[in-house]
Amino acid sequence: MNKLSVYTLGTYQFYDKEKLQKSEIQKIIFKSLDSGINCIDTADSYGDGKCEAIIGNILKDNNLSNVRIATKIGQLSNFKISQIQNNIDNSLRRLKKEYLDICYFHSGNNTDFFNDDYWNIMNKNLENGKIKKLGLSLKTAYLKKNNFEQIKKAKKYNISVINIMFNPIISNGDKIFSFSKKNNLDLISRSPFLGGDIFKEQYKKLVLKKLKKNNDKNYIKNILYWIKSYKTIKSIVFGVRSLEQLDSFLRNK
Repeated sequence: MNKLSVYTLGTYQFYDKEKLQKSEIQKIIFKSLDSGINCIDTADSYGDGKCEAIIGNILKDNNLSNVRIATKIGQLSNFKISQIQNNIDNSLRRLKKEYLDICYFHSGNNTDFFNDDYWNIMNKNLENGKIKKLGLSLKTAYLKKNNFEQIKKAKKYNISVINIMFNPIISNGDKIFSFSKKNNLDLISRSPFLGGDIFKEQYKKLVLKKLKKNNDKNYIKNILYWIKSYKTIKSIVFGVRSLEQLDSFLRNK
Protein backbone atom coordinates (compact mmCIF):
# COMPACT_ATOMS: atom_id res chain seq x y z
CA MET A 1 0.00 0.00 0.00
CA ASN A 2 1.10 3.57 -0.61
CA LYS A 3 2.43 5.59 2.31
CA LEU A 4 0.00 7.19 4.74
CA SER A 5 -1.74 10.19 3.20
CA VAL A 6 -1.02 13.69 4.52
CA TYR A 7 -4.57 13.81 5.91
CA THR A 8 -6.57 11.16 7.74
CA LEU A 9 -10.36 11.26 7.96
CA GLY A 10 -11.42 11.39 11.61
CA THR A 11 -14.87 10.10 12.57
CA TYR A 12 -15.48 11.43 16.09
CA GLN A 13 -17.79 14.09 14.67
CA PHE A 14 -20.09 11.43 13.23
CA TYR A 15 -21.32 10.66 16.75
CA ASP A 16 -20.25 13.47 19.10
CA LYS A 17 -23.46 15.50 18.80
CA GLU A 18 -26.18 14.69 16.32
CA LYS A 19 -25.69 11.27 14.77
CA LEU A 20 -25.05 11.50 11.03
CA GLN A 21 -27.04 9.27 8.72
CA LYS A 22 -25.20 6.42 7.04
CA SER A 23 -25.84 7.96 3.61
CA GLU A 24 -24.09 11.19 4.68
CA ILE A 25 -21.18 9.28 6.23
CA GLN A 26 -20.83 7.28 3.02
CA LYS A 27 -20.66 10.43 0.91
CA ILE A 28 -18.01 11.90 3.22
CA ILE A 29 -15.94 8.71 3.06
CA PHE A 30 -16.21 8.40 -0.73
CA LYS A 31 -15.26 12.04 -1.34
CA SER A 32 -12.35 11.79 1.09
CA LEU A 33 -11.00 8.69 -0.63
CA ASP A 34 -11.46 10.28 -4.06
CA SER A 35 -9.33 13.23 -2.87
CA GLY A 36 -6.40 10.92 -2.09
CA ILE A 37 -6.98 10.30 1.63
CA ASN A 38 -6.21 6.65 2.35
CA CYS A 39 -6.76 6.31 6.11
CA ILE A 40 -9.80 6.50 8.40
CA ASP A 41 -9.41 7.10 12.14
CA THR A 42 -12.10 5.89 14.53
CA ALA A 43 -12.61 4.31 17.98
CA ASP A 44 -14.71 1.56 19.51
CA SER A 45 -16.24 4.12 21.89
CA TYR A 46 -17.64 6.31 19.09
CA GLY A 47 -21.33 5.53 19.31
CA ASP A 48 -20.49 2.43 21.41
CA GLY A 49 -19.23 0.61 18.34
CA LYS A 50 -21.83 1.93 15.89
CA CYS A 51 -19.34 4.16 14.11
CA GLU A 52 -16.96 1.26 13.45
CA ALA A 53 -19.86 -0.86 12.21
CA ILE A 54 -21.02 1.77 9.71
CA ILE A 55 -17.48 2.26 8.41
CA GLY A 56 -17.00 -1.49 8.09
CA ASN A 57 -20.24 -1.97 6.18
CA ILE A 58 -19.49 0.90 3.79
CA LEU A 59 -15.98 -0.36 3.02
CA LYS A 60 -17.10 -3.99 2.68
CA ASP A 61 -20.14 -3.24 0.51
CA ASN A 62 -18.02 -1.18 -1.86
CA ASN A 63 -14.99 -3.47 -1.93
CA LEU A 64 -12.71 -0.81 -0.45
CA SER A 65 -10.29 -3.23 1.16
CA ASN A 66 -7.17 -1.07 0.70
CA VAL A 67 -8.30 1.70 3.03
CA ARG A 68 -6.17 1.90 6.15
CA ILE A 69 -8.02 1.77 9.45
CA ALA A 70 -6.78 3.21 12.73
CA THR A 71 -8.98 2.57 15.74
CA LYS A 72 -8.67 3.15 19.48
CA ILE A 73 -9.63 0.86 22.32
CA GLY A 74 -9.84 0.93 26.10
CA GLN A 75 -12.39 3.57 26.99
CA LEU A 76 -15.39 1.44 26.07
CA SER A 77 -14.49 -1.10 28.77
CA ASN A 78 -12.73 1.31 31.12
CA PHE A 79 -9.45 -0.46 30.29
CA LYS A 80 -10.59 -3.62 32.07
CA ILE A 81 -7.93 -6.21 31.26
CA SER A 82 -10.42 -9.08 30.95
CA GLN A 83 -12.16 -7.16 28.14
CA ILE A 84 -9.20 -5.99 26.05
CA GLN A 85 -9.06 -9.02 23.74
CA ASN A 86 -12.82 -8.79 23.24
CA ASN A 87 -12.41 -5.10 22.43
CA ILE A 88 -9.89 -5.92 19.69
CA ASP A 89 -11.93 -8.80 18.26
CA ASN A 90 -15.16 -6.78 18.32
CA SER A 91 -13.51 -3.89 16.49
CA LEU A 92 -12.24 -6.28 13.82
CA ARG A 93 -15.70 -7.82 13.49
CA ARG A 94 -17.47 -4.47 13.22
CA LEU A 95 -14.89 -3.08 10.78
CA LYS A 96 -14.98 -6.36 8.81
CA LYS A 97 -11.19 -6.45 8.80
CA GLU A 98 -8.69 -9.25 9.36
CA TYR A 99 -6.29 -6.79 10.95
CA LEU A 100 -6.09 -3.22 12.26
CA ASP A 101 -3.48 -1.01 10.61
CA ILE A 102 -3.09 0.94 13.86
CA CYS A 103 -4.63 0.12 17.23
CA TYR A 104 -4.29 2.95 19.76
CA PHE A 105 -4.35 2.99 23.54
CA HIS A 106 -7.25 5.44 23.79
CA SER A 107 -6.27 8.45 25.90
CA GLY A 108 -6.20 6.64 29.23
CA ASN A 109 -4.50 7.73 32.43
CA ASN A 110 -1.03 6.68 33.55
CA THR A 111 -2.35 3.91 35.78
CA ASP A 112 -4.13 2.33 32.82
CA PHE A 113 -1.13 2.82 30.56
CA PHE A 114 1.58 1.43 32.80
CA ASN A 115 -0.03 -1.99 33.00
CA ASP A 116 2.06 -4.83 31.62
CA ASP A 117 -1.01 -7.09 31.38
CA TYR A 118 -2.62 -4.67 28.93
CA TRP A 119 0.46 -4.48 26.74
CA ASN A 120 1.08 -8.23 26.85
CA ILE A 121 -2.33 -8.69 25.23
CA MET A 122 -1.68 -5.96 22.68
CA ASN A 123 1.70 -7.43 21.76
CA LYS A 124 0.24 -10.91 21.29
CA ASN A 125 -2.09 -9.38 18.71
CA LEU A 126 0.86 -7.60 17.13
CA GLU A 127 2.66 -10.92 16.85
CA ASN A 128 -0.30 -12.83 15.40
CA GLY A 129 -1.05 -10.15 12.81
CA LYS A 130 -4.37 -8.83 14.13
CA ILE A 131 -2.63 -5.50 14.70
CA LYS A 132 0.01 -4.09 12.35
CA LYS A 133 1.13 -1.19 14.53
CA LEU A 134 0.54 -0.31 18.17
CA GLY A 135 -0.26 3.30 18.91
CA LEU A 136 -0.69 5.74 21.77
CA SER A 137 -3.39 8.40 21.58
CA LEU A 138 -2.20 10.74 24.33
CA LYS A 139 -4.77 12.16 26.73
CA THR A 140 -5.03 15.90 26.01
CA ALA A 141 -4.98 16.76 29.73
CA TYR A 142 -1.49 15.23 29.90
CA LEU A 143 -0.42 17.12 26.80
CA LYS A 144 -1.49 20.43 28.34
CA LYS A 145 0.47 19.63 31.49
CA ASN A 146 3.58 18.57 29.51
CA ASN A 147 3.21 15.10 31.02
CA PHE A 148 4.91 12.92 28.42
CA GLU A 149 5.72 9.89 30.57
CA GLN A 150 3.64 7.59 28.36
CA ILE A 151 5.44 8.74 25.22
CA LYS A 152 8.84 8.31 26.86
CA LYS A 153 8.02 4.66 27.58
CA ALA A 154 6.44 3.95 24.19
CA LYS A 155 9.24 1.75 22.86
CA LYS A 156 9.10 -0.43 25.99
CA TYR A 157 5.65 -1.60 24.87
CA ASN A 158 6.47 -1.75 21.12
CA ILE A 159 4.40 1.35 20.40
CA SER A 160 5.44 2.86 17.07
CA VAL A 161 2.74 5.50 16.47
CA ILE A 162 1.95 8.53 18.66
CA ASN A 163 -1.26 10.54 18.23
CA ILE A 164 -1.47 13.99 19.85
CA MET A 165 -3.60 17.11 19.61
CA PHE A 166 -1.66 19.81 17.77
CA ASN A 167 -2.81 23.19 16.47
CA PRO A 168 -1.89 26.87 16.88
CA ILE A 169 -3.74 27.05 20.23
CA ILE A 170 -2.47 23.81 21.78
CA SER A 171 1.01 23.54 20.34
CA ASN A 172 3.18 22.27 23.20
CA GLY A 173 3.26 18.84 21.58
CA ASP A 174 6.25 20.15 19.66
CA LYS A 175 8.28 19.40 22.78
CA ILE A 176 8.24 15.71 21.86
CA PHE A 177 8.92 16.08 18.13
CA SER A 178 12.68 15.57 18.38
CA PHE A 179 12.15 12.65 20.79
CA SER A 180 9.72 11.02 18.35
CA LYS A 181 12.13 11.38 15.45
CA LYS A 182 15.10 10.10 17.46
CA ASN A 183 13.13 7.04 18.62
CA ASN A 184 11.60 6.30 15.22
CA LEU A 185 8.04 6.99 16.37
CA ASP A 186 5.52 7.99 13.70
CA LEU A 187 3.73 11.15 14.81
CA ILE A 188 0.07 11.73 13.95
CA SER A 189 -1.64 14.99 14.91
CA ARG A 190 -5.34 15.52 15.52
CA SER A 191 -7.83 18.38 15.99
CA PRO A 192 -6.23 20.95 13.67
CA PHE A 193 -9.20 23.25 14.32
CA LEU A 194 -9.67 22.47 18.02
CA GLY A 195 -13.08 20.90 17.41
CA GLY A 196 -14.16 24.06 15.58
CA ASP A 197 -13.26 26.41 18.45
CA ILE A 198 -10.39 27.86 16.46
CA PHE A 199 -12.98 29.72 14.35
CA LYS A 200 -14.42 31.54 17.38
CA GLU A 201 -13.49 35.20 17.65
CA GLN A 202 -11.92 34.69 21.09
CA TYR A 203 -9.30 32.42 19.53
CA LYS A 204 -8.80 34.02 16.12
CA LYS A 205 -6.45 36.74 17.34
CA LEU A 206 -4.30 34.15 19.12
CA VAL A 207 -4.16 31.98 16.01
CA LEU A 208 -3.32 34.88 13.70
CA LYS A 209 -0.53 35.95 16.03
CA LYS A 210 0.87 32.43 16.05
CA LEU A 211 0.63 32.28 12.26
CA LYS A 212 2.16 35.77 11.99
CA LYS A 213 -0.79 36.93 9.90
CA ASN A 214 -2.63 40.24 10.07
CA ASN A 215 -5.98 39.02 8.76
CA ASP A 216 -7.94 35.80 8.51
CA LYS A 217 -7.80 35.48 4.73
CA ASN A 218 -7.12 31.83 3.83
CA TYR A 219 -7.54 31.02 7.53
CA ILE A 220 -8.00 27.24 7.08
CA LYS A 221 -5.19 26.95 4.55
CA ASN A 222 -2.78 28.88 6.77
CA ILE A 223 -3.53 26.73 9.82
CA LEU A 224 -2.94 23.53 7.85
CA TYR A 225 0.22 24.95 6.27
CA TRP A 226 1.53 25.85 9.73
CA ILE A 227 0.93 22.30 11.02
CA LYS A 228 2.48 20.71 7.92
CA SER A 229 5.58 22.87 8.34
CA TYR A 230 6.47 20.50 11.18
CA LYS A 231 7.90 17.77 8.97
CA THR A 232 7.88 15.24 11.82
CA ILE A 233 4.09 14.93 11.53
CA LYS A 234 3.19 12.04 9.22
CA SER A 235 -0.55 12.71 8.92
CA ILE A 236 -3.17 15.15 10.23
CA VAL A 237 -6.47 13.70 11.48
CA PHE A 238 -9.35 16.07 10.68
CA GLY A 239 -13.07 15.72 11.25
CA VAL A 240 -16.17 17.12 9.57
CA ARG A 241 -19.87 16.97 10.36
CA SER A 242 -21.19 17.42 6.84
CA LEU A 243 -20.33 17.11 3.16
CA GLU A 244 -20.30 20.92 2.99
CA GLN A 245 -17.62 21.09 5.68
CA LEU A 246 -15.60 18.47 3.83
CA ASP A 247 -15.85 20.48 0.60
CA SER A 248 -14.54 23.55 2.44
CA PHE A 249 -11.67 21.55 3.91
CA LEU A 250 -10.68 20.02 0.58
CA ARG A 251 -10.69 23.40 -1.12
CA ASN A 252 -8.21 24.70 1.42
CA LYS A 253 -5.98 21.72 2.16
